Amino acid sequence: MGRSHRSPDRRHLAPSATVSRGGQERILMKRKLLLLMLLPFFLTGCQQTPWKKFSSSQGAFSVLMPGTPTEQIRTANTAFGSIDVHMYLLEQTDVAYMVAYSDYPNTVVQGRTPDMILDGARDGAVANAQGKLLRELIISLDGHEGRELHIETAGGKATIKARIFVVGRRLYQMMVLTPKEETFSTNVNKFLDSFTRQHPKPKTHPPKS
Repeated sequence: MGRSHRSPDRRHLAPSATVSRGGQERILMKRKLLLLMLLPFFLTGCQQTPWKKFSSSQGAFSVLMPGTPTEQIRTANTAFGSIDVHMYLLEQTDVAYMVAYSDYPNTVVQGRTPDMILDGARDGAVANAQGKLLRELIISLDGHEGRELHIETAGGKATIKARIFVVGRRLYQMMVLTPKEETFSTNVNKFLDSFTRQHPKPKTHPPKS
């Protein structure tokens, strides 16, 4: 997957609100990840379990996760109307993994490049996290344009590493929320690197007699 560096957005965004320590802080961090899935489209178990492949036939993707995620469907009210966001969330003690997809209306996609859509998704993610964009990479998945984002949130106590891709009318999002000291955990990349799209099998017809 090819990558190149992009300069982070230099606009100063408001820092996140001060959170209490311990369990309350972890809950607030996880809620931030949920909010990120409801992007303003601009144009629990504590026990560790083995990693296993999770697939969504409707979402046409598969990904490795350390457990079974919970499926949620939320509606994002945008300037272009209501958009359903299909989310799959797995929470652990202080880490949250999420993969989601949403389909844009044709009227939104027409006249807009994937780069424009990704810019809006990036800005929405940073704004909803009340965070700061630390790093942005241009990436791709099966020839489709994408971005990798590193976002500081929770007053610098937590980080979000995310990858977003535009495939036709669909926006895919993968995010991991961790405490700052676990930003470079191998599990973060293990999750992100495992994401693959499932290509529908071509229909076959019996030979004519």
